Amino acid sequence: MKIEQFNKHTLSVLRSEIQTALNDIAKKHGLSSIDMKNISYNAEGTSFTTKLEARTLAKSIDPTFLQSQKRLFRMYGLPEDSIGRQFQSGNQTFQITSFDSKKPKFPVLAKLVVGGRITERGFKFPIERAKSLLEKFGA
Repeated sequence: MKIEQFNKHTLSVLRSEIQTALNDIAKKHGLSSIDMKNISYNAEGTSFTTKLEARTLAKSIDPTFLQSQKRLFRMYGLPEDSIGRQFQSGNQTFQITSFDSKKPKFPVLAKLVVGGRITERGFKFPIERAKSLLEKFGA
């Protein structure tokens, strides 16, 4: 389709094609996502913004930090390999990122997973809740 004028329909088509290309680029370079955010248009043209998110791999975590986290998880009765494990709560999926012993009510920290991508939105869980969710839904 050749774009002669920008309007809602042409932007919808353009957005879809650009997002597909951005997904291919992210996959090629090992990134979790490159998302197109806002898109707007006027008589002269269009503009859009993107968000680049780098994938956090377990092997890139500092070994000293990982050892201290394993110790904390074990001490509080959670599996040592809890970092990176995913579970479901309600209809949402979460991935455990760390344990914060300075927050006794909600020490298990996790990120929301949407469409297979880890978001920046953080959540806190009490130990018993995290333990039961990992047993029930843990991956």
